[in-house]
Amino acid sequence: MSQAAAVRSVGSLLDEARRRLAEAGVETPGLDAQVLLAEAMDCSRAALFARSGDAVLPAIEEVFRRFLERRAAREPVARILGRKEFYGLCFEVTPDVLVPRPETELLVSLGFERLRAMKGPVRALDVGSGSGCVSVSLARLALDHGLKLSVTAVDYSAGALNVTRRNAEAHGVALCIRCELADALDPGWSPWEAPFQLLVSNPPYVASEEIDRLQPEVSRWDPREALDGGADGLDFISGLLRRVPGLVAGGGVVLLEVGAGQAAAVGEMAAATGLQFLTTHPDLAGIPRVVELCRP
Repeated sequence: MSQAAAVRSVGSLLDEARRRLAEAGVETPGLDAQVLLAEAMDCSRAALFARSGDAVLPAIEEVFRRFLERRAAREPVARILGRKEFYGLCFEVTPDVLVPRPETELLVSLGFERLRAMKGPVRALDVGSGSGCVSVSLARLALDHGLKLSVTAVDYSAGALNVTRRNAEAHGVALCIRCELADALDPGWSPWEAPFQLLVSNPPYVASEEIDRLQPEVSRWDPREALDGGADGLDFISGLLRRVPGLVAGGGVVLLEVGAGQAAAVGEMAAATGLQFLTTHPDLAGIPRVVELCRP
């Protein structure tokens, strides 16, 4: 076969890739194939359709096929690209952090609503900052709307905290975010900016035995310590609730992302620590996703 005959078009490569990913069980094979080929060609997805009949250079095809094999092994697109869009911002992701998920955007929306209702400068605490998607998004929103906000982003993973720092710098909010390497559940940890008016957290809340039954994109690739909430998924949340009275000011708001079916139990645990249960907020699927509490 001649070299010319071996050259493939954009359209034929996408058709082959879609079939390959569908056979591998990928939920959105066509979309993922487009995103990966666009990345290899350094163009937009829209440009791919205009160039459907164009030949793809062998060097670019080789890059695309490497991407394709990784995706067929169920590595998430965000991990292949090293970035993920969240709340209109692009976040770096590494093996040290969870890939930001759409449902967590609710945590940011609610946090910003509460922030706007508070008077004066606000101090916020993001427990388990990971990529920094929550703290950075909140800080960017505050800056864009002329609000004074300082965020303490805490994580016990040095690698994750480094990602938070880089994302904060990338979005121009590094001066608004103080990164602290610590175990937020440690009774001896006392951040100097405490007490906080707002605490937000997307904690580990998956039951240990459930992790291996999650989608391979999660179970194989997300850091287990960022998922594992113990036998019932509530170990970390329970420990965090016990710490809230020492971290949050009177009248302060606590927003916790939780798993399906956990909201009622979290409300009961909160009441046992002297916190006031306010309400739950559903995600786009109607699942109670964020529990809102108040420290009296």
